[in-house]
This record gives sequence, structure tokens and C-alpha cells, in this order.
Amino acid sequence: MTVLVVTGTGTGVGKTIVTAALALRAAESGTVVVVKPVQTGVGPGSTEPADADVVHALTGCAVQEFTALDDPLAPDTAARLRGVRIPPVSEYADRIYPR
Repeated sequence: MTVLVVTGTGTGVGKTIVTAALALRAAESGTVVVVKPVQTGVGPGSTEPADADVVHALTGCAVQEFTALDDPLAPDTAARLRGVRIPPVSEYADRIYPR
């Protein structure tokens, strides 16, 4: 199994589009599942589609979203504001690649 991680420091920098492009390329070699560990800004009144929905629409690949938070803030800030626990990276990794 190959795991690629796409990360960036701000919104609107192209992470979602790069993820979709990488998923399309990887799908040429087999099944691809895109994982969005934490999505913020998807609460009531949100006018933007979730990144996972965009990637799925662009690629047709399966997409999993593990934690969704209402407020369009950094994940740790959005979680703290709502009293939500974000699992540590190791828990997300175990869900993606169980030991």
C-alpha cells in the first residue's frame, strides 16, 4: 500500500485539487481511497462544498472523511471551540492502515 499525504498551511492554496490529481494518477494503477482526516467549515450555513465531496466529484474515487467540524477555522481551534476531541494522528493512521 502506498500512502501520500497532502498538506498546506492555508486555505485556497490548492490542496484539494492536488489531492484529486494525485488520486486520478494513482487510480491508473488500482483502487484508490482518499482520506480527509479532518474537515472544517462544513456546518449549517456553509456555502462551500466539503473537500471530500470535491475530490469525489472530480475523480470518482472513494473518499472517507473522519472528523467534520462546523466552524471554518484551523482544526484544533474549531474543535476546541465546540468541545470536540480530535483524535491523535496515530488513531487516524490506524484507521487508514491497521496494524
